[in-house]
Amino acid sequence: MAGPDTTYVLYEDRPSAWIGLKLAVLSLLDHVPDARVIAHAPQASPELRAWFARRAGVTLDDSELAGARGWDVKPLVLLEALASSPLACWVDTDVIVSGDLDRLLAVVPERTLVATEESHWGQHQGGVHRTLSWGLTPGRSLPVTVNTGLVRVHRAHTELLEAWRDLLADPRYVAAQALPWRERPRHLFGDQDVLTALLASDRFAATELRLLAQGREIAQCNGASGYTAAQRVRAVATGAGLPVLIHAMNRKPWVPRPRAGSVLRRWRSSYEGLHDRLSPYTAVASRYAADLDQPAPWLGPPRGATMSILQELPLAVVDHLSRAARKRAGVARFAVPDQASGIRTQR
Repeated sequence: MAGPDTTYVLYEDRPSAWIGLKLAVLSLLDHVPDARVIAHAPQASPELRAWFARRAGVTLDDSELAGARGWDVKPLVLLEALASSPLACWVDTDVIVSGDLDRLLAVVPERTLVATEESHWGQHQGGVHRTLSWGLTPGRSLPVTVNTGLVRVHRAHTELLEAWRDLLADPRYVAAQALPWRERPRHLFGDQDVLTALLASDRFAATELRLLAQGREIAQCNGASGYTAAQRVRAVATGAGLPVLIHAMNRKPWVPRPRAGSVLRRWRSSYEGLHDRLSPYTAVASRYAADLDQPAPWLGPPRGATMSILQELPLAVVDHLSRAARKRAGVARFAVPDQASGIRTQR
C-alpha cells in the first residue's frame, strides 16, 4: 500500500477555491485514512488554519513557495515532498476521491509515474507535436495527452520534475500564460502540455508511465459528457460503480453563475448550473457538506452510488449530441496554433 511511503500534496492559493481544497482533503482522509497529507495554502486565513488544525494527519503549509505561480507549482511541490518521502502524489483541488485510491496506486510499481488521461472531447491527443514544438527530439508517441489532475512520482523521477520545472519557467511559456487561453500555442497551453512534451522526448522515453483510464478510474467531468453516457451505463451495468477519482474540470461548481447578460449567456449559465447540481463531483462532495464549516448552497443531499452516476445521464446524452454536431460542422471548441505544423488545431 502507499501508506507511510507516500506523501499526498495539494496546493491552492485562491481563497475562492479553498472549499475545493477542503473537499479534496476530506475525501482523501475518508478513503486513505492513514495518508500523510501536506496542504499548501499560502496566506491561509485564520479560519482555514483552524479548520486544518482539527484534521489529524494533515499538515497545513501557509508559507509562500519560491517561484510558485498558479497551476505551475506542481513540480516544485512534488520535489519538496520527495525530499522527505520516497513517493509523492499530487492531487488537484478540483479532484475528489470516491474510492480506494491507495489500493489503485499500490498495484503500480513505485518507479512508474502515474498520471491520468485527458478528457477526450475534441482534444488533439498525444502524439509528438508538443515535443517537436519545444525543439526536443521525440522518443515515443503517447496515445493521449497527460492530464495532471493526479501525479504520483518517485525519487527516481527527480530529473524529469526538474526539467518540467525549468520549462515552466521558460520565458516562452511564461509569456504564453499571459495570452488569452484561445491564443496560446498548443505546446505552451498549460503545465500538462509541457509534461506531455517531455515524456514523449527521447530523454524521458524510458520513463514507465501509467495513465489512469478516463471513465473507468477517473471521471474527467469536462462538461456533462466528459464522463460519457456509455461510461456511466457501463459502470452501473458491470457493478463497477463510480471511478475512484472525480475531476471537476473547467468551471467549478462553487463558482456562482452569472444571472445577467444576453439570452444565450443566461441559457448557458442555467445549463452549466444544472451540470453543477447533477454531476458526480457534486454528488460525492455532498457527503462532506457538514464538515466544511462554511455555506455550500450548491451541495444537495447525499446520493447513492447508482444515482450519483445516472442522474446526469440525460444531460450527458444531450451534451454528447451537441458536441458531435459542432464537430461535424467543423466548429472547434477552441483552437490553438500548432507551432510544429503551422495549422490551428481543434482541442
